[in-house]
This record gives sequence, structure tokens and C-alpha cells, in this order.
Amino acid sequence: MTNRADEAGVQVLPLRGAGPSLPVLAGDGTARAVIWPGAGATQRSIHLIQLAPSSGTLRLEHPAESVYYVLDGSGAVAGDRPAAATPLVPGSMVHVAPGTGYRFSAGLDGLEIFGGPCPPDPALYAAGDGTDSNTAPRAGSFESTGAAAGDGTDSNTAPRAGSFESTGAAAGDGTGGSTATATAHLRAPAPAGDGADGAHQAAAGEDGGTAEPSITVLHQDKPALMLPLISADARMIAWPGNGAWTATMNYVRMRPGEENTPHTHAESEDTIVILEGRGSIDDLTHGETHEFGAGDVIHVPAGLRHAVRANRGENVVSVGGPCPADLPFLRACGAEIPERDQPAPGQPRRHGMP
Repeated sequence: MTNRADEAGVQVLPLRGAGPSLPVLAGDGTARAVIWPGAGATQRSIHLIQLAPSSGTLRLEHPAESVYYVLDGSGAVAGDRPAAATPLVPGSMVHVAPGTGYRFSAGLDGLEIFGGPCPPDPALYAAGDGTDSNTAPRAGSFESTGAAAGDGTDSNTAPRAGSFESTGAAAGDGTGGSTATATAHLRAPAPAGDGADGAHQAAAGEDGGTAEPSITVLHQDKPALMLPLISADARMIAWPGNGAWTATMNYVRMRPGEENTPHTHAESEDTIVILEGRGSIDDLTHGETHEFGAGDVIHVPAGLRHAVRANRGENVVSVGGPCPADLPFLRACGAEIPERDQPAPGQPRRHGMP
């Protein structure tokens, strides 16, 4: 059972569904919105981007943070600096600071990623109120100075919204709002090469590699901290400790029979992309239970009490989490939250710190 977005309940949507196309490609591939304002989201966007071998995206830039997960294939992410790119493999997570230009390029086996700006960037979607999920965005709403995206935006791949776990209010600085107004700027990328030369920089420690100071590449197997209140193997990857305040990302494995304690994110939307397994999520606010499986995305509005359960005899593996960061929950897990430093959009920040 799936609620309509305007009912503000839990939604379970397909990752590879029929959301609106996004004009972000500089070659062959597909790009579609899954979690976006037209689906009721105000704090996180999930877009599924599938790049053909040796293809790429246009240059992207948003007024808010962005975060992505590499689902399959290989490739690289690059900023505006010449030859500054970092290779990507399955399990990589990419965090981009506000006002930072970036682009993705695929390797010889293609590249499949999901994620997007948090909160969503209205410039990526169709003109108007963005509530028509069958309306493709107009490329004319972007500043584009390179090759056209071609017809590669007609894919049938829209992800599903996810549910995740956290208990408490989100960051209270007001940056998690949904009214970003700056334009998303796109232009055709320069050739990215094979992603294997010395131009890639690797940073030691848990922060992973970085294409430039405001682009941080992390990995699901290098957690910043564990989240025992979620599951025995719940890993916090992109979080305030490495600069992710509004665009966070967790990696969670639940064993059969595990479930998290019922909880509420007072000011954060919870989105979970199911990578493996089957289970259910209880919408305790509305007295409903929704089943999910691999390839689903769960979206939980802020303030809704819920609990995720691996109750269908399989391991459940997911990526997602609350946006913006739920600071009380992180503190309950023993995290020491750093002081927040807010540089102007586009200005460099210290690597690994906000």
C-alpha cells in the first residue's frame, strides 16, 4: 500500500520507475528523478543517473549540498580544476559542497549512480510547481554552454523513496529548507580520461579521496562512526564530521529478524534506497505497514514515527538516511558534532570539515 505524496505518509517507490527526465547528460544515458518535490520531498532528492560507457554529465552546480552513491560500474567525479578528478567504484559516496561545480564521467563499463542535491534544486525540474511527475524538465531553464544532452533523457528509471532510522530533531540552522532559488548551471565536461592517472588525489583516513577541497569521495566500507541504534552494522559515512550537514548518507545492513526502535526525525526526511533483501516499514503515525524489496526507495516525511524491520527472512541492505542531519540522534550514538563553519557558496572549505 502506497500513500499519495499529499497525504504525508510513508511512500515506497521504484528506483527504476517513470519519474521526470532530467537534462543533465552530455552523452548517452538516462537521468530521472525519483525522490523530488513532485513526490512530496522537500529535504532530499534522489535521481537515478545511468551513463553509457565513456559518457558523462554536464557540469552541475547547486545552491545546496549534494550527495551520491555509486551503484554499479566505474568512472570519476571532477570539479572545475584542470585534471582534478577522483575515481569511483561501487560503494563510493560523493559529497559536494554548496556552490561547487562538478561532473561525473563513466568508464568503459558505464556508471550508475543515485543521489542529488539536499534540499532539492528547483532548477533541475520542470517550470511551475513541480508536482506533475509526468512532466519532463525544460533544458531551457539551465545555463548550458556545451554539447547538448541529446535524447538520452527518456529513460524509464525512477527510484523509490526510502525510510531510515534516527530519533530526534534535525540541525536547527534552517538550511534544510526546500526553497533554494539559485539556478543549476550545466555545461559539457572536458574529457575525463580513464580515471587512472596521477591527477587523482587520495586523502588518508576515513575521508577518502577528493577531487578538490569541496568534493569529498567516501566509501561504504570506511565509516566515520557506527550507529548501533539502527542495527548491528549501521555505518555513518557522509555526516557533519566531514562536511555533510544537509546531504548525509548512511550504509546499513540488517540481519533477518533485526528491526530498529520506533523513532521520529522531528525535522528531517528519512529516505532509504533498498539495495538487497525484503522487509517492511511501519508507519506508526498512520497505523500502516508497507512491504519493500530490493530496488525500492522509501520516503518518510519529517515528524512521522516509523520503524524498519528485516522481517521477511532476508538480509536488508540499504543506503540513505535523514536529511538534514539529525544531530540529537547522532549525539545519542556517541558522535561529537563539530562546530559548523558556513563558507559562502563556491568558496573552498577545509577538507573533511564543514
